[in-house]
Amino acid sequence: ICLANGTSNQIALKDCRHMFCFQCLKRWNEYQKMSHVLIVDRSDDVVQHSKQPCPLCRSNLPSPSERLLSSAMCHMAAAQKPFISTENYLRCCQLAKKDLETLKQSDWPYLSSNNIRERVCLLEGEIALVEQDYGNSQRIFQRILLRLDKQVTVLSEEGNVSTLPTSHAEICLWLKIGQAQRLQGQYDSAELTYDILKKKHWADLTPDHHVDICMSLSECSFHLGNYSLAIDHGEEALKMNRYFPWSHKFVALAYLKLNNLAEAIRLASEAIIYEVPWDFEHLQEIEAWYRNAFGSISEEEVLASARRIRRAKLMRFLSILVFVMAIVTLYVLNLVRRKDSTRNGRSSSVIDKQFVHHDGL
Repeated sequence: ICLANGTSNQIALKDCRHMFCFQCLKRWNEYQKMSHVLIVDRSDDVVQHSKQPCPLCRSNLPSPSERLLSSAMCHMAAAQKPFISTENYLRCCQLAKKDLETLKQSDWPYLSSNNIRERVCLLEGEIALVEQDYGNSQRIFQRILLRLDKQVTVLSEEGNVSTLPTSHAEICLWLKIGQAQRLQGQYDSAELTYDILKKKHWADLTPDHHVDICMSLSECSFHLGNYSLAIDHGEEALKMNRYFPWSHKFVALAYLKLNNLAEAIRLASEAIIYEVPWDFEHLQEIEAWYRNAFGSISEEEVLASARRIRRAKLMRFLSILVFVMAIVTLYVLNLVRRKDSTRNGRSSSVIDKQFVHHDGL
């Protein structure tokens, strides 16, 4: 192997930090395979990973499958960046898929590990979600969730409580399934998914999870025509954290559908002020959405809507006031009637006693 200074295309190994020429290291790996020096660690009959020694210090080289998996995850993270060009977006997705195909076709023994297999499936679901193949993404996440439930059942029956998967993994899978259903337009199924998640893992949900679920339920209720419910869910999310991106959107749109233009414009304006103020790209998106949704509304329409809302609130207040006054009046009349009946009863008993007294005499 080449150990000269100034070698081309140098790479540093993760653990020992020794640097080698990439072509030399590649030939070294091929030589190790041909020489059958591949070391496989086994623990409890489960193949964990295969190791190859560093040419210089004989420390373990990073696992090739781990490198492929990490590379695919990096490509997916790059593909999900905001305002990425279509060309770079497609290139990142193709590179991630290529890494996963290479990983699945390789004969590394530790691919039989459940952990590696589930991570590969999870990444495949992420790729399908980014490529807008929502049906396939939903099926992948549901399969992982079913296998996770079976694993929890088996470990619980065996009494291995300490090795149970954390609820965080199941929460993330439920959220991914709900996201795929929303993006596919299955808002009724997504609403059911979030309700199940709240019932099963309410105590384990983090504040960010609560905000995410409330925002998603607000979107589902809006598209299903339940505008009042969409406002309730959205305002609950805003009370927890109004800095989340698009946290104001469906609350403002729901008010717009209910012809409350003043409240809708107020919330849309607050979205420009509060939502991720450090992200100028998101600010441009919010401003474009504001112009498209509310740019054609004139000031006269806003004032007329505000007057209608004020009249409606005044009429509601007057009706409640009249109702309360009617109840109080009935209560007072009932008290007066009882007092009159009590007085009449006492006077009649006195008269009866006098009659009895005279009869006795």
